[in-house]
Amino acid sequence: MKWEIKAQGEPAGEADIYINDFIGDWIDSHWDFGVTSKGFLDELNRLPESIKNVRLHINSPGGDVSAANHIANIIRDQQTTKGRTFEALIEGAAWSAATIITSACNPTRIADNGLMMIHNPWTIVLGDAAELRKQADVMDKFRDSIVAAYQWKTPLEEKEIIEMMDSEFWMDADEAIEFGFADSKIEGFRAAAALDAAMLAKAPKIPEEYQERVNALIKPAPTAVVIPVAAAPDAGAIAAKIIEDTRAAALEITELCKAAGVADQAGDFLAGGKTPDEVRERLKDAGEIRSACVAARLPDRANRYIKAGFALDEVRADLLEILKARDIDIDNKLPTTERSAALPSLNVSAIYARLRQPLFAKK
Repeated sequence: MKWEIKAQGEPAGEADIYINDFIGDWIDSHWDFGVTSKGFLDELNRLPESIKNVRLHINSPGGDVSAANHIANIIRDQQTTKGRTFEALIEGAAWSAATIITSACNPTRIADNGLMMIHNPWTIVLGDAAELRKQADVMDKFRDSIVAAYQWKTPLEEKEIIEMMDSEFWMDADEAIEFGFADSKIEGFRAAAALDAAMLAKAPKIPEEYQERVNALIKPAPTAVVIPVAAAPDAGAIAAKIIEDTRAAALEITELCKAAGVADQAGDFLAGGKTPDEVRERLKDAGEIRSACVAARLPDRANRYIKAGFALDEVRADLLEILKARDIDIDNKLPTTERSAALPSLNVSAIYARLRQPLFAKK
């Protein structure tokens, strides 16, 4: 995110804010890029009180709904508490979650060749039928929160907005104004090629009628060799590959957690953006950690140690401190049931017969 502050006289002033990236906290940590709601708030809080007019330049394929809702609410709060105005300038793409942010601004203006897109929120879910039904209800609540944000801007009824979201609705500048998602066009302004191909690949599939216009928004490769429109990446195919890889990684992480006896922690690892290799490293000592906790008569602590990423030596040291404080000896023996399973069964008759044989047999 790039920031500029342009003083326009005293006491009032203006600031230009550029959001040219994905939106969302978990995306930022997983893909190593993105605009977070915390970063947005931190930068706004650094602005002098004299800044009363903020121009928000948008060129984003969207991202995390919760982060976008937070940014939109920050904008509305600052309009009330600090008397600031926020003008959204859609300079290329305002898709998905980015449209939540533009709905909090007044006015919202769009470039001649800008595009807006709204759709239903989506997620990746692992679990049984009950969990899937539960997550479907959660997604409906996310959808309702998005509809509420849109109604800050558009006069459309809730039913009309939901129908548009169901169909993944794309809008050019004139349509965005017609449906009330934008107030006016930026006269004479043509969006520059500023979208990153890798970032664009994670966006929803682009309809064929808009593909050429989107290709024109993709910035050249870092080698400074301009990519012809015909050679532009197939964003839909790349996005599908990334989604498939993400699902495969999620399944692998789930299986690793099941094998380590911590299946309930798979969701935490996925939410934290961990890769299968990172989870495998985290769980390599899971069995020994669990055994150490059983020996210390503190089996319930095993999951906490594993989730927190404690090394085996750290676990042993922590358990020792706990036991010292409680004046308890560590039982290094296997639990009774495990000892029974570990020892071979004895054939008493065979042992007795062997003992009755003479020590030296005659030849």
